[in-house]
Amino acid sequence: MADWYTRKELHDDRVAFFNTDFSSRREYAYLLKVVNPGKFVISPAQAGPMYQSNVQTTTDPGILEVQP
Repeated sequence: MADWYTRKELHDDRVAFFNTDFSSRREYAYLLKVVNPGKFVISPAQAGPMYQSNVQTTTDPGILEVQP
């Protein structure tokens, strides 16, 4: 995957991508290492411009089940 985004931040509970080019559709992906089995709720992704809080979009939440 090419680094076409401006900046990426990795946190304990989320990943944040920052971008200045919105001329086409983008798909964001990152690897996740799960160390505990169980059923986890994946928070919805959120997207929007930094200085226009009235313009936002989100995805549906997901569920990830990790088997031992």
